[in-house]
Amino acid sequence: MKEANANGDNKKKHSLILKLMIFIGVAITSINLLQGLILSVDLKKTILKDDLNKYSNIVHAYVISIEEQFESYFSALDYYVNADIVQSGDEETIIEWLYDHVGERNSVFTRILWCGQDGIYYSDDRKSGNIADRSYFKAIFNQNMDRFIDDPVISRSDNSPVVHITRRVTVGGKTLGLFCGVLTLDYINSTINNIKVGESGYAIMIANDGTVMAHPNTSYIMNNNFITGLSKGF
Repeated sequence: MKEANANGDNKKKHSLILKLMIFIGVAITSINLLQGLILSVDLKKTILKDDLNKYSNIVHAYVISIEEQFESYFSALDYYVNADIVQSGDEETIIEWLYDHVGERNSVFTRILWCGQDGIYYSDDRKSGNIADRSYFKAIFNQNMDRFIDDPVISRSDNSPVVHITRRVTVGGKTLGLFCGVLTLDYINSTINNIKVGESGYAIMIANDGTVMAHPNTSYIMNNNFITGLSKGF
């Protein structure tokens, strides 16, 4: 799942997309607004068209709400990206500042990462490692994107499934590094599970490749694939 840079031509191409579907036996409609969100509504075959429109409007409202929530995750990184210390361009100073301000971390994140051009990250819980092979690192340094959300990966810090909310840091018009907020899939799942439509409607979130990120049945998360699983009755 990806967010584009400030370039207007690329914004739609890389926008965060969730796929919304209402099912009556088979899918009858879909709305591409925010990646991976699929609302399944168990409706009676005799349902009236007006009822379908009503559920579609409810689904649309939920998607807007989720979009706004993801925008708030990016905004939560303003504190780091816009910090005066960043303009010093001194990575050692930035890392020490990050350690000293662990208490400022937004509660939605499990940790905040700083990473420079060498691909070595430093987190506010004083862990480090190499992320040069990660998609969010490449998005910032190779694709010059201002912000990015990756598909779920297994964290190298604690082996939990996570996604990374990432923003580019520039100094003097050049990319100095990135700040990244780590979201657990447990947190995302709890958010998606709050979506209810009718008596039996529920939401799931999938990644670009179809991997389940959020589902009422937690055993599906990171273990089932919505795209390839369709032929298996998933």
